[in-house]
Amino acid sequence: MFRLLLDENLPAQLTPQLRQRGFDVIDVRDAALRSAPDDKILAHAVLEDRICTTLDRDLHRLPATGAEAHR
Repeated sequence: MFRLLLDENLPAQLTPQLRQRGFDVIDVRDAALRSAPDDKILAHAVLEDRICTTLDRDLHRLPATGAEAHR
């Protein structure tokens, strides 16, 4: 099963709804990452082996290896 990290631009009520359906999901608010820069959020996702789920259109521009540098 996928482990997810939801960005703050997704509705907060989505996290408990996904948990009720059996997903391993946390929100940036749960991880004390509210208003954190994208690279810090990605680094946290990498550290916890989670997929960062976001509506940001520019997040893909961050190099995948950049997040790993924050481990």
